[in-house]
Amino acid sequence: MALNFLVFAWVAVIFVMAIAWWWSTKRREADIVDFCWALSLGLIGPFCAWSGNGNLEIRLYLALISGIWGIRLSGYLLFSRVLKLGEDGRYAKLRNYWGEQADRKFFWFFQAQAILVMFLSYSFYLIANASISEAGLTQRIGLLIGLTAIVGESVADWQLKGFVSNPANRGLTCRVGLWRYSRHPNYFFEWLHWCSYPLIAFYSGAAFYAAFVAVFMLLLIIKFSGIPPTEKRALISRRDYQDYMNSTPLFWPWFPKKVSSKCK
Repeated sequence: MALNFLVFAWVAVIFVMAIAWWWSTKRREADIVDFCWALSLGLIGPFCAWSGNGNLEIRLYLALISGIWGIRLSGYLLFSRVLKLGEDGRYAKLRNYWGEQADRKFFWFFQAQAILVMFLSYSFYLIANASISEAGLTQRIGLLIGLTAIVGESVADWQLKGFVSNPANRGLTCRVGLWRYSRHPNYFFEWLHWCSYPLIAFYSGAAFYAAFVAVFMLLLIIKFSGIPPTEKRALISRRDYQDYMNSTPLFWPWFPKKVSSKCK
């Protein structure tokens, strides 16, 4: 039953991404792809836990972490991007670069996100059906890390939103709270969330796949689609970003080299 549900969910995600692409062609905004990506994972995780046949406590941990993370993130993206006028800078740049072929290429981009959902959510299926006799200390540490990551990402998003909403901060870099210790605390806690699953699946074969997913997400965030384009745009749009780069760690939270007088 669990595998049948997962295959059905994957087909549904492909269909949803196609509808989202059609919607994006009408509004000329591709931001909805991120919303659909997060919501898909936030729904598949709990449903894998519900339909799985593994340890009940392990499945509960999986449902809590994946569900809360996905629903919170998709809700944040819905109100901060999808429902706001104007396309996210990443997608606007792609649209300009692709020119007349933008709609066609965005279709395959949306479908690539569906494939990413399949790859990531397969770890949910393995965890929900893992042969683990009982949840021990390692699993509870995984739960704690997952919930901590969700709180951390939420706080980072809230702090950034509060900073950006102040017109006096236009063109400046947020160094409030968590943003004082990392240039991308939201991405750090996003990745930390994926680190909780190998611990929840510890002592089973599912842990190896979940660990591979965590490493994959780290590379994706640091080297490809996460931080690099964000940094490039920030250097152009924020006059103090170079100073921020010189003083603040890229990803791993740590104390800054110097304290800026701005945005304390």
